[in-house]
Amino acid sequence: MKNLILITLLFVAFQGQAQSNKPIDGFLGIKFGSSAAQVTEALKAKSAVVNTGQTAESIGFSNVTLGGRKVSTLFVHFINDKAYEALFMFRPELETQSIEYYNSLVKDIDGVYGAGKPYKDFKKPYADGDGYEITAIKTGNANYETSWENGDNLAWVAILPRDERIVLRLTYRDGKLFQLYTDAKKQKNKSEF
Repeated sequence: MKNLILITLLFVAFQGQAQSNKPIDGFLGIKFGSSAAQVTEALKAKSAVVNTGQTAESIGFSNVTLGGRKVSTLFVHFINDKAYEALFMFRPELETQSIEYYNSLVKDIDGVYGAGKPYKDFKKPYADGDGYEITAIKTGNANYETSWENGDNLAWVAILPRDERIVLRLTYRDGKLFQLYTDAKKQKNKSEF
């Protein structure tokens, strides 16, 4: 009987923890599936500025913050006027602090969605802990990624080399709308033949 009570209490505690994690259903309070006009209006209300060169499939924004961090650029992608993906690009002030910045961002996202799945990979001659991690990242010889999944939707953060600098990219994606995008892209490619 004691075991049954203990198991029940553990199950209730686990359910409470699982339910406290926020679902991945959008970004910056904007739901996936929102129209370009809705996204633009919501972001302008947060002082974001629409960048030039927007299309029906993608809009870039500047003057955006996320969790107190300045976003270099935010790109929102659309399929059939429905937002399916948001890409937040961060540029740490000091390149040498890129890994600490990444770890801090991952920790903050873990606090919202629960523990993510980390992934690190190094190509020889580089190795984790060798003191050359930044060089390995800049030369494409190291990957740092963490992902969070919620049904079909996901979020992930990665450190990437970009134009001889390091950037961090945080992506939020609606899996079903992304599938519509990939299907439409395949159809377009087929029609070109």
